[in-house]
Amino acid sequence: MAPTTGALEPIDEHSCTLRAGSDSLDELAIYVTTKGLDFQVHEPPELVEHVRMLAAALSPIARSPHSAPQPPM
Repeated sequence: MAPTTGALEPIDEHSCTLRAGSDSLDELAIYVTTKGLDFQVHEPPELVEHVRMLAAALSPIARSPHSAPQPPM
């Protein structure tokens, strides 16, 4: 991660905190969701709510039978 993007602070051997800023909640949400990692948003409250709103909006699309095919089990 480029230092101009944000700062990673280790928590333990399996997790860290990302401290980043932006003028756009969408930009921050897209940034963290496109890294392919599990994450939690702790603050600011506006970003927590924005990520929840995006998840709710995308959830029906992910469950749609017309979405990408699921691998066989």
